[in-house]
Amino acid sequence: MIEHDYVKKKLLIKKSVHGLAAGSVIKIKVNRNGIPIDPKWRRRVKDAKIDHAVELVKDAPAVKKKAKPAIEPKIKKDAFVKKSKKDKSKKED
Repeated sequence: MIEHDYVKKKLLIKKSVHGLAAGSVIKIKVNRNGIPIDPKWRRRVKDAKIDHAVELVKDAPAVKKKAKPAIEPKIKKDAFVKKSKKDKSKKED
């Protein structure tokens, strides 16, 4: 088997096994068929059919979030430009 021919899956520990507390979640390497590569976890997953000590967590389908629209500032472009007295007098006419 090629070394890069695996995927990491989450494994939920339901009962204390191999020094791991119940309720913990770990990531293990599995092949394309979902079978753990490590023989220790392969046996545990196989035994889980009987004792329900571990469970492979199924990944939820990825949900794309909608992009938020960009909010433009409400400041006018020339709000920071100081106007001289001459400019003010021209506008009053």
